[in-house]
Amino acid sequence: MASDGPSTFQHPWPGPPGLYIGRNAPQFDVPSVLGDETLPINNETFEGKWLVLLFYSMDFSETFPVELMSFSERLGDFQQLNTCVVGVSSCKKPRGGLPPCNVPLVVERHEAMLSAFGMLPSEHPDVPELCGLLIIGPLGKLRHVSIHDMPILRSVDETLRIVAAYQRQLEAREASLSSVESPRRNFKVRQLDLPDLMQMNRDWAERVERTQPGFFRGLAATQSPRFLWIGCSDSRVPANTVVGLRPGEVFVHRNVANQVNHTDFNALSVIQFAIDALKVEHIMVVGHYNCGGVAASIGDGGNGLVDNWLRNIRDIYRFKQPQLEHLPQQEKVDRLCELNVIRQALNMGQTTVVQDAWKRGQSVAVHGLIYGLHDGKLVNLNVSMTNADKVKDLNQRYLDPNPNALPKPIKRK
Repeated sequence: MASDGPSTFQHPWPGPPGLYIGRNAPQFDVPSVLGDETLPINNETFEGKWLVLLFYSMDFSETFPVELMSFSERLGDFQQLNTCVVGVSSCKKPRGGLPPCNVPLVVERHEAMLSAFGMLPSEHPDVPELCGLLIIGPLGKLRHVSIHDMPILRSVDETLRIVAAYQRQLEAREASLSSVESPRRNFKVRQLDLPDLMQMNRDWAERVERTQPGFFRGLAATQSPRFLWIGCSDSRVPANTVVGLRPGEVFVHRNVANQVNHTDFNALSVIQFAIDALKVEHIMVVGHYNCGGVAASIGDGGNGLVDNWLRNIRDIYRFKQPQLEHLPQQEKVDRLCELNVIRQALNMGQTTVVQDAWKRGQSVAVHGLIYGLHDGKLVNLNVSMTNADKVKDLNQRYLDPNPNALPKPIKRK
């Protein structure tokens, strides 16, 4: 078995009490050297910015000038991410002087700062070469800690990736919260025109490129999603947003009431391209509760052309009516929404495209999911299929008049 060599660091990193991810970073106020200048830096210096702290060990080996120069040369990339980089030493002064770089260096041993961040050598006598990389967010919260006990180079690209990933996740969270923070009674659809959308698109593209440089160039080169989403056209159920996936990570087809019909060559073409060309591994048939198309299928018609499209759901309702007719109206609609998803997932598993993929040994799983408009959560209807035998078994259980024949949904709190 390969070994990474002996190490004197045989116990978990004994960080100081109170140094926790997600909490405020320790306070510091120290002088730093940048070129010929000495600049005071403290927490307030970096308020509103991301901060990468590079702690290096007492013995300033040849590794660190190379590393600092690497970070210095990419300082522009960090600045694009609104990020500052600071090197912090645990020695009096590096042997041979300071490397010429654009990264501010805390070169004196400021024990209070080192101790607060758990990097004071005297507190770790068994770890003579303790090094660390810490990332602090714009609100002063500690976001990332990476500690090691040997003078190995830290990756500039990986550090940029981590910062960009945090920014992307926080932006997504803020966008999600801003879209639902108002009570339902105060929710209003924004009155936007095409010029507004064009400007919002430019703002979005610039924001993505700023936080993820080169994202669109990479996206344009290829698409290789692992997921196919067959969902409802309802504007309140955006596929990428619901599952937190970025552009390029899910292939999407939508229609009224998430139907998979064997005569719908539009849907079948999407399915074939997804399986044969994109090699997706998961197909998700996704409905939602309180679906207008499903509710219309219970009525007497009079909806025009769409009644022809909803014919299949009417057949489901007629077949399952003994299980549904005693339920209150809303509960009846929601249960029919679930049964519709299950039926469409079974239809998916019976398509020639999926069946042929399984025959040649291609790994494709079909799932039935349903989305709650009231809470934003997906429910797994527990009807996943990975082979023809599973489709046959679930189809027989679906046709069983016993309402308990089908698997129970997997509901998460």
